[in-house]
Formats: sequence, C-alpha cells, structure tokens
Amino acid sequence: MKHKKHIIKKIFRIVVPVVALTAHFLLLSFSSDKLRECKPKIVQINIYPEYLRFVLPNDIHQQLKGIHEDNGALPYGKIYNAHQKLIHNPWLSETVVFMPHPEMAIIECGQRRPFFRMQNSKGEHVYMDSSGKIFPPVKHFAARVPMASGYIHENFSRMKEFSMAQILNNPNLSAVFKASDVWKVLTALQQDSLLSEMIKNIYFDPHGNVVLIPSIGKHKVVVGKTHRLNEKLKKLSIFYKEAYLKTSSADLYTHIQLQFKNQIVCSMKESIKP
Repeated sequence: MKHKKHIIKKIFRIVVPVVALTAHFLLLSFSSDKLRECKPKIVQINIYPEYLRFVLPNDIHQQLKGIHEDNGALPYGKIYNAHQKLIHNPWLSETVVFMPHPEMAIIECGQRRPFFRMQNSKGEHVYMDSSGKIFPPVKHFAARVPMASGYIHENFSRMKEFSMAQILNNPNLSAVFKASDVWKVLTALQQDSLLSEMIKNIYFDPHGNVVLIPSIGKHKVVVGKTHRLNEKLKKLSIFYKEAYLKTSSADLYTHIQLQFKNQIVCSMKESIKP
C-alpha cells in the first residue's frame, strides 16, 4: 500500500507538470491580447488522494474568492495569483494551476498525508505528515492514523519553526518536542506488520515514559524512554507471536514492561493473582 502511494505521488509529480507545460505552449500560440482576454468559465478542481477529505472543492473556491470572478471564471492573468494563494493552504502539499484550453482552467491539489495525530495537555490537536510538516485538523473529517496524547506540553506554534530532521538531530529540541519520540516509535513499529496493526495509540505518562495502547486486550505496554527502542519492540513482537496470541492470556495482564534488558515483566490483574 505504501509503495502504491509512492508510485501515485511520483506519477502526480511527473504528469501534472508535463500537462501544464504542454498547456502553456499551446496558449503561447495565442496573441498576448487574446491571452489577457481568456476567462475560462469551466474551472475543474481535482483533489488527491480521494480518501482524504481535509480539503473540499468548495474550500478551494472560498480560498480563491477575489481572484476568480462572480460567475466562477478565472482570468488568465490571475493564474499565478491563484497558485500563490493555494501554496499557503496548510492542508495541501502540492498545487498546480494551468489552462489546457482557453475555456478551461484546471486546479490540481495534493493533500498532505497524515502520519500521526497529536494532542497536547491544552487539548490542542495537530497532524504531522510523512515529511514532518504539521497541519491543523478540520471539523468535517478525521483521518484514521495513530494518535499520541497524555503529558505532552508541546507548543505546536513553535514546533512549526523546525523540520523533523532538525528536531531528531538536536538533543535539546528532541527533549522539548515529544513529536520526536512519536516519530521514532511509529517508524520502528512500521518495520513489524503485527505491531503496526495492533498499536494505534501512544501515551506519555507524567515521567515522560512512552506507553503503547494495543487494539486488543486491556493491557498497556510500557516502553519507557526511546533508547534501545528496536530491541524493546523486537521483544514485544516475539512475546505477542509466541505467547500472548497463542494462549488465552489476552486478559491476564494489566501492564507489559519492556524497560528491562533481556526480559519482559508482566503485571497480572489482582483478581487473577494466586
């Protein structure tokens, strides 16, 4: 699925500029006076990928108010203005505006693909995409992606000033922004198909420990700090495959602790203890 998305995005980046360039040369065959007179009455808006609904066609129309005319026509001279306005849309990662024909303008919009969602201690939410850019949620749509919450005191406005690469490579920034821990955990989880399917929620306790909340059972997985992360998750994967999923122990434990080297410590429910 991930490979398919990569191929689609690659095709989008190659095909759309080629089409736009072809359209540009076609339009150059008209005189400059005729170009200035072009007011395409048909404005076609294509938004990708279709399974995401952060941006709707009406949102694009609203954002371009004052650029296109009352009847919806988009003058040729305003094509650049339209593009400049759309590139500041926080939910879009790619935009192309072009005229394949004097009577038609096409607006291609590529939406940001969320990697995870975060909620800080103030109740503020943001998404982060696969390139490390954060963007706000919308009221009419919620993407089904992993969620991070708990004792997160992130200042999302300040976090926008840095790329994820800068945060990950700077110990001081990593200590401030929990998003770096979320990124590390989810990236590591993606290496294991079982864990990536089972774990969709990450919680930070008051001590800054990472706690994973699986989609089955009623237990919590205490990872602790993110050092030796791959080793810890490998232990968890083996435990799930060799013990947990092969027995009727799904409801025996309250906590599975991974902090200790070369072992897993499981806490049983009080009602089950001998």
